[in-house]
Amino acid sequence: MSVSENKIYWGVCQPNKTKIIVQVEDPKEVFSVIIFVQVKALKKDDYTPWTTGDAMSSHRDGTFSYVLSANHIYGRNHYQKSWVFLQMVATNKKGQEVGRTLVFRDLIALSPCM
Repeated sequence: MSVSENKIYWGVCQPNKTKIIVQVEDPKEVFSVIIFVQVKALKKDDYTPWTTGDAMSSHRDGTFSYVLSANHIYGRNHYQKSWVFLQMVATNKKGQEVGRTLVFRDLIALSPCM
């Protein structure tokens, strides 16, 4: 997995989005990848609920991408400074789960535009 920006801002400042790209191990088995997002306060154990998930765009070569916009992250305004946690779940054509990542923590910092 890779991200284009490790720090994003909600509001009018740039960068206010990051592109997330994942490569699956078995492209023939994986039909879709769903991304789940959670926001955690930077300095305390306080979290938003996980999102219900969004489909990542398939590039038909085993890679999937998703543009995460800071202005559309649920819970972005709950904390002055926070981390964005991510988890991806791979499904087959029947919609059955065939794999999931660990939770990616401390990868994307999120702050308001000052």
